[in-house]
Amino acid sequence: MTTDERIKLSKEIYSRLVGVGRSEWLKWVEYYKKNGFEKAFKLAELIKTSPSFRRGPQMVYKNIGEIIGAFKNRLRSLSSEDVIIIFGYVGQCLVRPLKK
Repeated sequence: MTTDERIKLSKEIYSRLVGVGRSEWLKWVEYYKKNGFEKAFKLAELIKTSPSFRRGPQMVYKNIGEIIGAFKNRLRSLSSEDVIIIFGYVGQCLVRPLKK
């Protein structure tokens, strides 16, 4: 995957991450790095409905789960290295959005 393709996909993911802060995104990405896609996806699904979490974090993880779910097939077809780089670009966009 080229850098331009990675950036394009990261912009697509970022554009749909409404209300997700960089901190929560990076926490989820770290979990993904350690545990893989399926467990990270399940974590987002679990937190969004857990009564142990406040409404804010529930909504953030609901959004992450929905977005990652929407891109699941595309992300699974990529190497783990490409996915980590794309998620890094998304994290950067959450701080300072890339120009269109």
